[in-house]
Amino acid sequence: MLLYSHRGEHADYPENTFEAFGAAVRAGAEGVETDVRLSGDGIPILFHDAAVGGRPVADLPREQISRYAGHEIPSLDEVLLRLPTVAWMVDVKAPAAIGRVIEVVTALAAGHRVLLTSRIEGVAAQCARAAAVPVALHFAEAPPDLHDALAAYRDWPALRAIVWDRPAAAPLLLREAALAGWRNFVLGVDETDDLAALARIGVEGVVTDRLDRLSGLAGRGWSG
Repeated sequence: MLLYSHRGEHADYPENTFEAFGAAVRAGAEGVETDVRLSGDGIPILFHDAAVGGRPVADLPREQISRYAGHEIPSLDEVLLRLPTVAWMVDVKAPAAIGRVIEVVTALAAGHRVLLTSRIEGVAAQCARAAAVPVALHFAEAPPDLHDALAAYRDWPALRAIVWDRPAAAPLLLREAALAGWRNFVLGVDETDDLAALARIGVEGVVTDRLDRLSGLAGRGWSG
């Protein structure tokens, strides 16, 4: 099972920074979950919030975003190049970023482990049409009928994974998805007992804020 650090080790460093990512790897994470937006100067930056300093991120150049944030804001291509052995789960936070994200991951797909996802309806599907990497749906809530929810993507080979928020990840749904050929990832797993239960079900990866508890327990590997 892959262990992803949620935005890096942000207890000790600003989230979504080289420092946080590096600390996560040193703490035992094989993967990092991060967020991508498009800055006002067209750079796919790793930044969670839609605004900084009271202004929309989409209206500001990266240099100004960094000044407001108080630290360097990395771009997607920079982290892929600087940390090539990390498995990246990239949450696309704005539809405007899709084109540039696709350009970057297409150029750097060889030798990198990247899974694109998004909470925004339709964004994962748009990525799957063009991405050279695997793409995941994101379920913040359990769908009323999983079969119906997945049926629209049956013929999209790039879209064969699901990222579940932990409250939505009922064992029955995880098993149903796996039997239908979907890879399961669960976000918000911070307890060892929870990790063990998900491992028994066969979940492929989890995203955690508590590497101090889970590092070394999840096992290692990647089938992307």
